[in-house]
Amino acid sequence: MDAILASAAGWLAGALSLEEGHPEDYSDFVFSSGWLSAFKARSGIRRQKLRGDGGEYDQALKLIPQHQAILQDKTADFAQWDIFNCDELALQYNLRPDCTLGPKSTRI
Repeated sequence: MDAILASAAGWLAGALSLEEGHPEDYSDFVFSSGWLSAFKARSGIRRQKLRGDGGEYDQALKLIPQHQAILQDKTADFAQWDIFNCDELALQYNLRPDCTLGPKSTRI
């Protein structure tokens, strides 16, 4: 999360440095973890845990048999050795983040 924020700050500083007539040159500025901590403290930004609807999990469980049947139909014509188990990799990749950066006064 912090790396994304520091990267965005670097991009913004680079864009400002390229702007014609801008009085500051930020091309050699280092966005260290100390700078980022101070920026977040000044701006009132903190890491917040996202809270979702409690019913989403129950709804997802109800869809498993339906999707399992669809998957079995799609793989029925393949030989057993041509079907690969991808474990949870795709599920982890497609999961929404469980935290975000936001103002201290807001509960998400």
